[in-house]
Amino acid sequence: MPATRSELLDELELAIQGGSAEKRLQTLRRVTDLFLGGADSFNDEQIGVFDDVLGHLIRKIEARALIELSVRLAPIDNAPIEAIRQLARHDAIAVAGPVLAESARLTTADLVEIAKTKGQGHLLAISGRRELGETVTDILLERGNRQVVHIVASNSTSSLSPNGHALLVKAAENDDILAEKAGRRLDIPLHLLRELLLKATEAVRARLLALAPPVFNRKSIEPFPPWRMRSIARSPDRAISTRHDALLSYSRRTGNSAKRISSSSPKQTDTWNWSQPFRCFVPRPSIF
Repeated sequence: MPATRSELLDELELAIQGGSAEKRLQTLRRVTDLFLGGADSFNDEQIGVFDDVLGHLIRKIEARALIELSVRLAPIDNAPIEAIRQLARHDAIAVAGPVLAESARLTTADLVEIAKTKGQGHLLAISGRRELGETVTDILLERGNRQVVHIVASNSTSSLSPNGHALLVKAAENDDILAEKAGRRLDIPLHLLRELLLKATEAVRARLLALAPPVFNRKSIEPFPPWRMRSIARSPDRAISTRHDALLSYSRRTGNSAKRISSSSPKQTDTWNWSQPFRCFVPRPSIF
């Protein structure tokens, strides 16, 4: 490793000072190949050497070469971290996109900074990442265009804050596709799901209600046709009690039960446990 390191540094300096674009590209490929060939066995100090070399090249090399580098490093869990950060902040989305979408080296702080300062292409690349935190999704929903918002809504591994859900429901008012995506999220607060259903078109409401188990088929929904759904907002107790009584009646006959998760934190809103036998879209009166 020491000899290889010395050779690489010497070649790097020559390539940058007097070499052609093709020579710089070849050098970058050699460094990248060497790293990828031993990534599983390198320690932090050795990875740091690659980080220095790649970081120096990134500042000097053409975008077409950086695109290739970004694609190759993005899926590597222990990729040189500063090199990844430089690529992620590149103005060209073709360079930044692969690492923004996939690299595990980017922290929440990195994603927040980039989401606040970069354009829609960068936001779109971030929006599909696995396990996005609330601080990131809040920014994506506030700054993102329609495409970004749709991807966030569809990303089942992302976490949304109460404010994020509210932004999503608001954006869905004139967007049936988004309304359906928002209503399908398992973490949507109950009061926002109720608001979404009340404002949704009949077609979207029917599709969301169709996600319920067979006991909540079209026939069981008939007591609440579209004109009645909006009346629930004015006098919910009677309608909810009727639905709740029907659910209890069915539960007694079958031995099943519908359960609701209640947060131990007063700051969190109750949400339904959709994995339970029933997914009842009309809650108990006490929840309101």
